[in-house]
Amino acid sequence: MATATSVIIILFYIYSTKSFDLPHEIHIGAIFDTGDTLSRQAFEYAVAKINVQSQIFTQSRIVITNIDLVDAYDSFSAYKMVCAQLQKGIVALFTGRLSPALEFVSSLTRQLHMPLLLSSPDPQTKVEYYIINVFPHYTATSQAFSDIIKFQQWDELAIITEHAENLHYLQDLLKLTSDNHQMKVTVRQLRGRPGRDNWHPLLQQLQETGISKFLVDVSTDHLDDFFQHAKTVGLVGPYYDFVLTSLDVSVVKWHKILYTLVNITGLQFFGREDPAVDEFFDSNIYFNVNAPLVTNERSLRASAALIYDAVYFFARALSKFVEQHPLNTTKLTCDAQTPWMHGSALSHFLKKFEANGITGKIKFDENGLRTDVSFEVVDLAADGVQKNGNWSSNAPDRLEIKRNFTKDYETRIKEIQNQTLKVTTVIEPPYVMLNPNWTNSTHKYMGFCIDILLDLSERLSFAFEIEIVKDEIFGKKNEKGEWNGIIGELVNRRADLGLAGLTITYQREQAIDFTKPFLTLGINILFKKAQRVKPKLFGFFKPLSIDVWLYMIAAYFG
Repeated sequence: MATATSVIIILFYIYSTKSFDLPHEIHIGAIFDTGDTLSRQAFEYAVAKINVQSQIFTQSRIVITNIDLVDAYDSFSAYKMVCAQLQKGIVALFTGRLSPALEFVSSLTRQLHMPLLLSSPDPQTKVEYYIINVFPHYTATSQAFSDIIKFQQWDELAIITEHAENLHYLQDLLKLTSDNHQMKVTVRQLRGRPGRDNWHPLLQQLQETGISKFLVDVSTDHLDDFFQHAKTVGLVGPYYDFVLTSLDVSVVKWHKILYTLVNITGLQFFGREDPAVDEFFDSNIYFNVNAPLVTNERSLRASAALIYDAVYFFARALSKFVEQHPLNTTKLTCDAQTPWMHGSALSHFLKKFEANGITGKIKFDENGLRTDVSFEVVDLAADGVQKNGNWSSNAPDRLEIKRNFTKDYETRIKEIQNQTLKVTTVIEPPYVMLNPNWTNSTHKYMGFCIDILLDLSERLSFAFEIEIVKDEIFGKKNEKGEWNGIIGELVNRRADLGLAGLTITYQREQAIDFTKPFLTLGINILFKKAQRVKPKLFGFFKPLSIDVWLYMIAAYFG
């Protein structure tokens, strides 16, 4: 019993000593772009929440020395702000994207051994010993997009980027898709700010090329403008597919942008029903709901979630760090160039530490780059964004798509409701005929196929417009591989549905999809049934002629 008591006393003494090594007030600083309101609010909220909870720090609290907002190109002001925060004895500095004004910060943190936690998606972000980037490295995201494109078996791709600095990231994506030699890849950059004179001509050119598969590298705030222009030039519809590089697909108000069928796929860190996200919103954080494309319906931007995770990750890591290392704060000056004595050890510890956040598992390599990245794969459906699968950098099969046929069928039905479909056909009695009693209140065409179409439109709640194909034929493939007739209208996307007494052939099935036949012609090949005949006595001689039998007998006895 005495031995057990001694152990308890020793453990309590060690625990008390470790807690004593942590200052009562832990000072941290932050600097964000002027327009990055969401990251600033997420940073403030994370600190406030950590101070309320006692699970991380029992005798200490985090103090925000200052949150500076700087113009993206005002390097002089940014330098003064960071130096002022360092003079107050901070133990870490936080920021979002490294704008041009903050590019000097990486060298300054290296000089003063100050940990810098950021969430920068830029490929140009430097790999420095004291930088911890919670945003997944671009090689992981480009691999995820490449896997999605390969899964969908695209044979063409147009990459549309808004920022020239992302070309390096796009080149890496091109390398990943280069093993598919049949894929035709086009790269275009959107020039200037969103506007009819800047973006409209480029999208018009892409529409004229006939390309229907796009990877869109446009910021979340400009997705509205992009799809408005795309819709104007005719690039939005059921025959066009888009993969978005934005990780904020769920916060976009799609119902205010698109009024027609469109295939959009994207990635996100979390879903609306994620328990961590629910807990986040239940804690009464208020975002700037007037910001473009940000909803107040329990949606969270990736930039805010990453900053929130960065603060929580640092707090958990720091609480474990002081169990093994002392932590004395020092007021640093940019002119003296004297580094912080604990900065190197703390930075090394951060790279070895692991934690879970609302953006998934937070783990880094020796360069401070995030590893073990996971995303949800989402599609835009008639009733909003829906999860369709998962992507994980460490899984044997990185991309896992889960398709529920019943759910997919119900989704497709919703997508065509209240839509007007273009139907192509030919005049062929009794399937399609002109209605002799046609008036404005009746249908122009009648027949067996028309009756089926009317019944389908009533059951599925869609409207239709019938157009007679100009060459009035079902469709043949010429020497150039081009289709005419009804098949040509469907292949060239001038019609949504073909309706006729059309024969299903192998060649036609390679070009379009068919329903099951709604009618068979009943044509059969007839032959007379053989009558049963009583075998004759020497019927076994029938297989060979008499001459052959004689030759065989002569050969046998000869």
